[in-house]
Amino acid sequence: MAKVKVNIGRTFRAVSRGAYEGVEAIYELVDNALDADAENIKIGVFENNKCVGTNIEKMVASDDGCGMNPAELMLAVSLAGDCNRGNNEIGEFGVGLNATTFSQGDDVIIVTKCDGGVVIGAYMNYDLICAEDGEYEGPNDPNPTKDYAGIWSQYAIDPDATGTVIVIENIRKETSLKKGASFVKNLKDRTALPSRYWLRLRDNDINISVALNEGGWRTGGAQLKAFDRLRETAASNKEGYGYLVNKRIRLPEYNNCEAILKITEANTRKTEKEAGVKDDGLGVYYNGTLIFTSRTWLGSRPGNHSDRSHIRGALIFENKSEFQKVFTSAAHKVRAIPLPGLGDAMANKHFGEALTASIVARKARQKARRVQKDNQTMAQANASWQSILNSKSRYPRNLSSYSQRITGFKQSTSLTDDKAFGELSPQGELQYNMYNSDISQWMDGDTGSQRFARALATGDAIIREMESQGNVVTATDVMSLICRLMRN
Repeated sequence: MAKVKVNIGRTFRAVSRGAYEGVEAIYELVDNALDADAENIKIGVFENNKCVGTNIEKMVASDDGCGMNPAELMLAVSLAGDCNRGNNEIGEFGVGLNATTFSQGDDVIIVTKCDGGVVIGAYMNYDLICAEDGEYEGPNDPNPTKDYAGIWSQYAIDPDATGTVIVIENIRKETSLKKGASFVKNLKDRTALPSRYWLRLRDNDINISVALNEGGWRTGGAQLKAFDRLRETAASNKEGYGYLVNKRIRLPEYNNCEAILKITEANTRKTEKEAGVKDDGLGVYYNGTLIFTSRTWLGSRPGNHSDRSHIRGALIFENKSEFQKVFTSAAHKVRAIPLPGLGDAMANKHFGEALTASIVARKARQKARRVQKDNQTMAQANASWQSILNSKSRYPRNLSSYSQRITGFKQSTSLTDDKAFGELSPQGELQYNMYNSDISQWMDGDTGSQRFARALATGDAIIREMESQGNVVTATDVMSLICRLMRN
């Protein structure tokens, strides 16, 4: 049979140029470190204002993973090398290392040390690989041009342990990497490394630090903290958040795929403002790494309910086998491809349940806020009314002593006589009767109606007390009292 011929130079250009943005390239290097069981990863960016098109001179990625022997290093730099991927590894096709490093720079140096081994290295130059059918300086070359031992000593997490150091130099001026400080800021942004590796950082499985122009390589740099896209801690503490869904799910239509689905929602304006639009939507994780995001799967489009409430979710697969039941891995791991109909299948059941719960919860919150506001408004109005009752000018002369007796004004909890408007307690609290239909109706009305209800309740309570003491109250006294209380 005939065979397809592959032009290494043109293929190399196709997979490396423009394939990854700067932050995405670092994702790939961190993913590779995780596949090597690294616990500590450091990213360094070094500036040089003499560089053309960018002030970044080089980037360094260092980890304390298992390292590589010569054969493994040669396989790592191969284009789509033949390597059996484990069920817990993130990598899949074997093109990521070349694609990411050469998408950012023209020179790549890899230095590594495995258990029981010595420091070895490889140097790859983009132009040389393209022109000479894939040639590079390998770990077995007798006359290396790079000081691999010196690079290891300078940048290894622990020079006496295992690990790998990758140095990218001759940064391409057409990339998005223009300023080192801005690039480091982007890496540390909560929606970048802290969000992608949220689960691993949260559980202290890994430490990731990022440094700019760091001279003290092993002591400097900012250690990243996990950014909880779901605000799980806040949700469990009920600090303005709440779980809509938190359970293990099964998708029978996709080979009984199993995953953990968590969906939370911010409840207050403050938390919505803090959350930010980029936190909305669904994040898909496997091996503790954010692989896929979608805002539309949770119906989170600008202006609709999901967007306003900041619904956010996580679909967490425990290994690659379960993930690949519903997603097709892409060479560019930030762009995994869901199988047809997956979004609809999730929306019709699990997401739909979450949105329904969200609407019910939102209405309950709105009602609670209205009740709270109404209670606060009523309490303020009652307090204001008490100050009126404590004014001597509001009473006819023969009733003026009541201005010193009223200690409060509030709704009665004991008066059940539906004919009474109000009563005066022995402690001096003037209480209005909501069991009286007229008082109840007026107190639910506008400000003028409420004032009239309070005046009637006050007049009735004073009249009742005076009559119980054998005093005579004339209609003129009653009308005078009500008119004085109604006066602004």
